[in-house]
Amino acid sequence: MHFFRICVLDSSRSLKANIAYTEVDDVVVGSYYGYAGGGTFDQKYFFIGATLALVSDDMSDFPSAALSVADQISLDRFRALYELDFDTGEVSGSAQEFLADAKWTGDALIKVSEGASVDVLRRLQNSWNLLCWLD
Repeated sequence: MHFFRICVLDSSRSLKANIAYTEVDDVVVGSYYGYAGGGTFDQKYFFIGATLALVSDDMSDFPSAALSVADQISLDRFRALYELDFDTGEVSGSAQEFLADAKWTGDALIKVSEGASVDVLRRLQNSWNLLCWLD
């Protein structure tokens, strides 16, 4: 199983969104973590199909096609490599390395792993509660 990653930081280099996902036959299944406002962060799972985008706390809420693509444990492990270090308040060392050559897009610093697409973020942004949007 191959995973893709999208990381978004704001102008102060604070984590806005960390997205990990995999894609099989136009079915996208993933997990995100990011800033939801008021000093809180949120983590959920997502499913994107041809005509449907769903966000949930539990992958069992998704169509069976999603469950055959990825499992929660694998997604969580891959996503967690690039989380916020709560002791320092900074993104992890792994995330800092990944973001070293990130590009500014408007007021956001965005890094997309090879083969990943920001279209995944665009499809999710109307369904999640994170304070992270792209035009």
